[in-house]
Amino acid sequence: MRPATPHGTEREYSEPAAGAYPRHSTDPIGPPCPRCGAGQGGRSAGSRRLLDRCCRRRRGRRCRDRLSCGRAGLCVDHPAAAGSHLSGRLQQPEQLAGGAALMSREQDDLLRRGIGMTSQRTRERLIQRLCEEGIANERVLDVIRKTPRHLFVDEALAHRAYEDTALPIGHNQTISQPYMVARMSELLLAAGPLDKVMEIGTGSGYQTAVLSQLVERVFSVERIKGLQDRAKERLVELNLRNVVFRWGDGWEGWPALAPYNGIIVTAVATDVPQALLDQLAPGGRLVIPVGAGEVQQLMLIIREENGFSRHVLGAVRFVPLLNGPIA
Repeated sequence: MRPATPHGTEREYSEPAAGAYPRHSTDPIGPPCPRCGAGQGGRSAGSRRLLDRCCRRRRGRRCRDRLSCGRAGLCVDHPAAAGSHLSGRLQQPEQLAGGAALMSREQDDLLRRGIGMTSQRTRERLIQRLCEEGIANERVLDVIRKTPRHLFVDEALAHRAYEDTALPIGHNQTISQPYMVARMSELLLAAGPLDKVMEIGTGSGYQTAVLSQLVERVFSVERIKGLQDRAKERLVELNLRNVVFRWGDGWEGWPALAPYNGIIVTAVATDVPQALLDQLAPGGRLVIPVGAGEVQQLMLIIREENGFSRHVLGAVRFVPLLNGPIA
């Protein structure tokens, strides 16, 4: 039975969690980072903790009603209405001719590459920090480097896009912290390539974009329709077309398309949802924060021949995994 929605604990986690982010003895991550020689432990003492998809509730504001119905999934490369998920910037070259179209494409490329605080040099500083904090998977680092995080935040916050912190994206949510995106992606890939991954909590679409470049197919479930729509648009802009979206309840997963080789959850559950365990393929890996309030742990769960092995990887701080989709 699914736990009741913990409205009382919804708040922004703006303070660091106590202590370091220690490496657990069962942590499956491999050797030190070849890029900077950093050890493969967790984050150093004093590092900022996770500030991930936070919900800032205004005082006295009631939560919105939840819908009881699910919606069919939509593939990024087959939007419901032709052109409905394309931004004006991408539609414009099709409407222009000759040099004007070329200029539009060049401007679009420049926006993706970034300038100033969104430039490649700024991204390299982020990669160096992730490496120093224990991220060692070269594929993950390369994808983080080339994914334009500044396109997933409001333009006014673009200059902060390559800080190792969460940033607001509307709907009382935030874009995930780069370290946690890298860490959870690395955990999924530790046993080798994956062809089918389910993501619970699309959010801004940044984690989705990273996953889509690391695995063959991503099936992403989001309960907030507005966030899902914007994430679809961004992934179309980046020509990432191996993602299918579902507007629905993350506690339920996406059983119609199960099983999955990997499942990643971007909000804390009071217990591991049985539905997600049921949808995990043999040998599959589930990365999920579990706990409540101030006591939360990142867990790696692997489906073995005779059950599930569970590995506690360290303290984290996420907002609750809520049930029920909302428009």
